[in-house]
Amino acid sequence: MKNKPIFNSFIAKQLLKKGHNIVDLQPNKTIKNATVFYFEETNQLIKDLQECK
Repeated sequence: MKNKPIFNSFIAKQLLKKGHNIVDLQPNKTIKNATVFYFEETNQLIKDLQECK
């Protein structure tokens, strides 16, 4: 299972609303006080990501 990192919290919230689950959280190493959200990379996630942008 491959995880897709999402660096934008607004996009992460949109993906959550579409039914995707966060599988991991990590601190962003380049931006202080920021979080990287990891979602399971599925075909549906990729389709939904294209709609979010």
